[in-house]
Amino acid sequence: MDFHAGIVATGGGMQAVSWLLSVPGASQTIVEANIPYAEGALSAFAPGIRGSAVSVERACDLADRAFDMSMSRSSGRGPIVGASCTAALTTNRERSGEEEAYICVRDSHQRLIFHIGFDKGTANRLQQDTWVSLVLLNALMESAGLEERLPISIGCAGRIERMRDDRPNSFTQLVDGGIRWILCHQDGEWQVHGEASLILFPGSFHPMHRGHERLTRLVDERTGGRVDLELSIHNTDKPSLHRLDVTRRLDSIQGRRRVLLTQASTFLAKSRLFPGRTFLLGFDTVVRLIDPKYYGGSNKEVCSALDEIRSLGCRFIVAGREKNGRFLTVSELKAPNGYTDLFEGIPESDFRDESRATDLRVESEGLLP
Repeated sequence: MDFHAGIVATGGGMQAVSWLLSVPGASQTIVEANIPYAEGALSAFAPGIRGSAVSVERACDLADRAFDMSMSRSSGRGPIVGASCTAALTTNRERSGEEEAYICVRDSHQRLIFHIGFDKGTANRLQQDTWVSLVLLNALMESAGLEERLPISIGCAGRIERMRDDRPNSFTQLVDGGIRWILCHQDGEWQVHGEASLILFPGSFHPMHRGHERLTRLVDERTGGRVDLELSIHNTDKPSLHRLDVTRRLDSIQGRRRVLLTQASTFLAKSRLFPGRTFLLGFDTVVRLIDPKYYGGSNKEVCSALDEIRSLGCRFIVAGREKNGRFLTVSELKAPNGYTDLFEGIPESDFRDESRATDLRVESEGLLP
C-alpha cells in the first residue's frame, strides 16, 4: 500500500492490526497503531470523545484522531489516512445491546464508513473479529486506491453496510480557498456557508476559558441573541493552524457554542465575509485593530479599513481588561476621529475578568497547584 496510516481499534479489528504489523516493512505504511481497549484507556487516549461506545460518531472521531496522528508523525511522503474500529462482539456474558462494529477510514477528502451487524448466536468471537478485520483491511485498500478486495463470507451471520462522508474535504477546500467558511454546529456537524449569528466572537480559543464563557453569556443576555465563535486558521501575529490544532480546539468547544471556521485573519476580511454583523472582542484586540503597524504604518489605511467596515454594516462590542493596576475600557481607546461610534464598550460593572488563556493552559496541563 502506497500510503501512511494511523490505526485506532477498540473492541474489535485486532487481527487486522496483527496482520498488518506481521508483514516485513510494515513501518513504511503503518505510522502508529493504538488499542485503547478498556473504557478508561479510551477516555485517556481520546478525552471528550463523542458518541456511545459503539457508534458511527465514535468511529469517525477515532479515525479523525488517527488521521491527525499520522499527519503529525509521518515523513510527509505519500497520502495520509486514519483508520478506526469500535466494536461490541460476542462475549462471556449476556450482552443487552447489539453485537456490531463500526469502521471508519478517512483521508483529507472523505470518510469511508462501514457498519457490521451480527445476528447473536450465529458466530463466535474469533469469527466476528475476523470479519471485522477483513472489512477494515478492505476499507484501507479502497482508501489507498487499490482494486483488490479480500473475500468476506459472513453469510447469514450478519450484514455489512457501507456509507460515505465527505466532511473532511470541507476543511481542505477551506484551506485552498474553495469555500469561505464552515459553520461547526454544537453537535459536531459541519455546514458549508451556514448562516452565522448576528454577533460573532473571534478568537484563538486555546483553550476556551471561563472568561470567554462569561462574556458570551453576558452578551447573549444583553442582546437577546446567540453569540457564535469565529476561529480563523490564519492569524496576523501567530502561525497558521494545522488540522490537528483545529480539531483539538473544536473538541474543547463542542457542545458549548457554534464555531465558524474561516481564513479571515483581519477584521476587514471578517466584515467582508459577514456583513451586518457585530464583532465581540477584548480591549487588546481592538487596540491592534486600529494600530497602523498592521496597515503598513499608514493611518490613512486604518481609516480606509474602518470606512469599509462601516459601509458593510459592521461594528464592535468591546470588553475591558486590567493592565498595570488599571481597568481599560473603550473610553481609553485612541480611535481615529470620526470612528468612535463603531465601538461600544461593556461597563466594568457588568464584566471584569482576569482570566488568562496562557495560565489556564498551564493549569490544564497540571503544572499549577
